[in-house]
Amino acid sequence: MVAIRELLDNAARFRRQATGRIDVSLTQGEGRVWRLTVVDDGFGIEEQEQGRLFRRFSRVETDDNRHLVGLGIGLYLVLEIARAHGGDVGLDSRAGQGSEFRLTLPAA
Repeated sequence: MVAIRELLDNAARFRRQATGRIDVSLTQGEGRVWRLTVVDDGFGIEEQEQGRLFRRFSRVETDDNRHLVGLGIGLYLVLEIARAHGGDVGLDSRAGQGSEFRLTLPAA
């Protein structure tokens, strides 16, 4: 539950305006796997910075998001929780266009 909350919280916080698009879907994939996808139209992340997102205490700061408070631990926890349950986290993002995070977990 913490991993899901963190993905939704980031989608809501890291956007350019008070309103915006956040799409959430849950699908069952092949091999008894569940995938939660969170898509937003927020700031997005430069490709060269994306690997830093999942490191502990690492934040990707830009002029647009510097005012947002955070410790840089949320996505690290999402990844650790996913891996502890045999899953993973994926990311597709483009700066200025938004991000898509995918939390994949095996079915119980």
